[in-house]
Amino acid sequence: MARLLKWLGGLLLLILLLVIGLLGYAVTTESGLQQLLSLGQRFAPGELSWQRADGQLSGPLDLAGLGYRQADGLSIQVDQAALRWQPSALFSRNLAIQRLSLSGVEIHLPRGEEKKEAAPGQPLVLPDIHLPIDISIDELDLEDIRIYPWGAEKPIVVQKVSLSALGEGDSLQLVNLDVRAPEGEVHLAGTVEPVGSYPLDLQLNWRFRHAEFGEFKGSGTADGDLKKMHLKQEVAGAISADLTAEVTDVISQPGWDVKLELSAENLGVFSPALQESPLQASITSKGSLQQFTASGHIATAVEQTGAVALDFLAQGNTRAIEIEKAVLKLVDEPGEIALAGKVDLQPLGLSLKGNWRELGWPVKSKKREYRLPKGRLTFNGDPKDFTASVSTNLEGDQLGKLRLKLDAQGKGDQLRLSALDLTSPDSKLRLQASGEFDVKQKTVAAKGHWESIRWPLAGVSQPLVESPKGAFTVGGKLDDYRFKLAADARGKDIPEGEWKLTGKGTDRDLAGFKLTGKLLDGVLNASGKAAWKPSATWDVSLDGQGLNPGVKWPEVPGKINLSLMSKGGLVDGKPDLIAKVDSLRGEFRGQRLRGSGEITVKNDTLKVHGVKLTGGTASLTANGELGDRWDLDWRLKVP
Repeated sequence: MARLLKWLGGLLLLILLLVIGLLGYAVTTESGLQQLLSLGQRFAPGELSWQRADGQLSGPLDLAGLGYRQADGLSIQVDQAALRWQPSALFSRNLAIQRLSLSGVEIHLPRGEEKKEAAPGQPLVLPDIHLPIDISIDELDLEDIRIYPWGAEKPIVVQKVSLSALGEGDSLQLVNLDVRAPEGEVHLAGTVEPVGSYPLDLQLNWRFRHAEFGEFKGSGTADGDLKKMHLKQEVAGAISADLTAEVTDVISQPGWDVKLELSAENLGVFSPALQESPLQASITSKGSLQQFTASGHIATAVEQTGAVALDFLAQGNTRAIEIEKAVLKLVDEPGEIALAGKVDLQPLGLSLKGNWRELGWPVKSKKREYRLPKGRLTFNGDPKDFTASVSTNLEGDQLGKLRLKLDAQGKGDQLRLSALDLTSPDSKLRLQASGEFDVKQKTVAAKGHWESIRWPLAGVSQPLVESPKGAFTVGGKLDDYRFKLAADARGKDIPEGEWKLTGKGTDRDLAGFKLTGKLLDGVLNASGKAAWKPSATWDVSLDGQGLNPGVKWPEVPGKINLSLMSKGGLVDGKPDLIAKVDSLRGEFRGQRLRGSGEITVKNDTLKVHGVKLTGGTASLTANGELGDRWDLDWRLKVP
């Protein structure tokens, strides 16, 4: 029996020595490395490949053309890899990596899996990570990294990642983590204990270069643990920020107490409309996802309004936000806009009320030409299904006092203006309109009518023009619409008449219109077309029959028939036109009237051709041109 036990002991010792020898062969020889790589190639879940492998697993180890590919789309390619470490330190329970470098790293990520919602009542719990051995990483370098998310044509480029770290017991110390990319760089250092509440003490410095807004750089700290963490961050750049925060129960029920200060000397970096506009802002928020409050003060100035300030106070949760107040005030002039209401987040819905007072235009003028003494608005619904109303007073030196009411509804791509009502307490003026608009199809169908409209509405005893009544309709697409208008009109220098206008147009021109007026005991007809894009052009004819100026101006009675046309446009902002009187016939102040002629304007030169006007025995004729050179032949005969 003793001999048997001795023989078995010797056999076990022989097997142990054989295993140690095989491990030593695999780890410390280059042929052993090749065998290990072959085993990895055989048993890996994907395809493992390499072009060259030099050295041994115990170091030094150099690999070239290392690749790995899986069926789910994951692909990793490394041009060069090198490992230098101390395997003997493992006997002291220490993984000591002197240098691990990878260069030319290209990663294609697989399609992401659909996120599964966590079961209710099961908060995320971070596991305790106890390091089985100590770890020391003197130098870990990754260079020339290109990461392709699934389906992306352009990669995320990282120029270099450098890491040195120590792990001892339950503590992990990031001695240094540097990340550099074309857009900027990040430096992180500190300690983390990955057990319990994960105590940490980290310092972060970063720099970011924006193509339009310039360079931003920041620095800050994070200390505490997942139960209570203190955060500080300072940002400098086109806009400066100072953030201080205390975050509690980061994993289970996040809560916060945050203060953010913002400042900028010139917001024109972000938008030309904000050139020379400064910014000062202070925003605070406190609470949790179940209930939080937020308040702030934001001050700036823009050219059109001068200095403005916004103060707001809100509270809410993940389902809704209640805006207790949001007040925008002009600092140097009277005027403010106030808003309050509720915003539902799931699903999106708004119930808002607003009001304003002492607004006007120009905003910075001491005497505003147009004024909004007070008004209010309501909005209920969401951007695709809502009702809205506006009611406001409107005043002006030429407007007098007006009252505007508007009611609108939206449904999908449809916008309906159910009522627009403009009235004046000082006159019988009334304008009413309604319409429907399709935003997607770009169609409109609107109509309206008015009573006792004049201009100016106030400030003069006799208006330039007034219309006792009128009506209009417009319908079609914005690039192909039809319109009709009928109105009675008169004015200080405008004869009383009944007018009708019909036509069609696009967003570039009026393809055709016809205007008919019954006035001065006769009829005036105009027709033609006009355009404003790509440049202003027109082609218009005018025909009048039986016109008696004496109806408006008794001292000049008559009966006149006329036919004329004008065609032309603006070239480089200058007129290029022809105006022709085909016929002017009739009676004026008891004398026979005849006339004809043509005038052209081109290149700052006015040409007169065949102009002839006779009244009784008097006559005027003219031919020639006026421009850089004056050559005009005119003759006037008066008995």
